[in-house]
Amino acid sequence: MKIRDDDESNVTIHIAKTNKFITKALEKASGKILVYSNQGNCRAAAVILGYLMNKFQLQYDAAFALVKRKKKTVEIRESNPSTKYPNNFCLVF
Repeated sequence: MKIRDDDESNVTIHIAKTNKFITKALEKASGKILVYSNQGNCRAAAVILGYLMNKFQLQYDAAFALVKRKKKTVEIRESNPSTKYPNNFCLVF
């Protein structure tokens, strides 16, 4: 699934679509998937955050802490309009 990977792209508008994609992929696969972006620290993490929040009804902070435990380099850049995730995720969920 391709999502534009630049500072102007708002990943959160794709969360419903990526959640469906991940769910379907996990049903077919061995329970593992790969979600990546150029650096894997922000946009890929946002897709995973959206999935975890939706699937397990987690709040943003709990989902972020879970992702951060698995990938220490995850960052959420508040200054980037596409990655103001706490605010954007509150609108999505």
